[in-house]
Amino acid sequence: AINDVVFFGLSNPGQYAPLPASSFYKEEWGAYYADYDVKRANIRLDVMGLKWDSEHVYRLRPDGETLEILLESGHGSEQEATMGEMLTEQWKKIGVKLAVRTEKATHERIIGDECELFTTVPRSRGWVDVAIASLEPYFWGLGEGWNKWLTTDGKEGVEPPAEWKEVKKWVDEVTKLCPGTEEWISLKQKIWDVRTEQLWIIGIVGQAPLFHLVKNYVRNVAEEGLFGWSTAMDIAYRPQQWFIKK
Repeated sequence: AINDVVFFGLSNPGQYAPLPASSFYKEEWGAYYADYDVKRANIRLDVMGLKWDSEHVYRLRPDGETLEILLESGHGSEQEATMGEMLTEQWKKIGVKLAVRTEKATHERIIGDECELFTTVPRSRGWVDVAIASLEPYFWGLGEGWNKWLTTDGKEGVEPPAEWKEVKKWVDEVTKLCPGTEEWISLKQKIWDVRTEQLWIIGIVGQAPLFHLVKNYVRNVAEEGLFGWSTAMDIAYRPQQWFIKK
């Protein structure tokens, strides 16, 4: 539903994962718990012991309070606001009260990684075999304080779980390997196997198309291609070679 309403049906519903064009991609990553199944979700919450309130509207936490989650979006876009409204209705069907706050100031708090956010809405520009702009963002903070713990040698922030630390070691190793080699592919798959299983980020849709308007007198501009951190946005398309001809 979100794909149809927000992205006009042009995206691919699925889990947070690398682009399928990546040499190390596994199809199961994009499908892992990505289906919309209210019955299955309710069964899992029942097994967790999260009981419904007396009116069967919301589930209760172990302390008896309503199970409520604050979702803060840092980009302030209309699309994220619409997604928030739709997620609120969807999560209510499984007894989870979702409160959504969309404000641009949240973005600064995400970057600061000050451990102030409960949940947020990250975006991924897609990662393929070679990222020419920077290393892959396995450890950019999302407000949970793990990245701050890493960058301050544990003096600040929140100590991450053991699985996260293990993945960090593998990422340090993979950045020293030649992309595309058997060893590199094997380690990348190992990293994403853990990331997928842990569900640190819950995906909704991916591979959403972006449209760039170009004046008809601007020449030598690629008509299609990848756009994201992997390509340093438009740097891979050599804007220094674009020219104007009227």
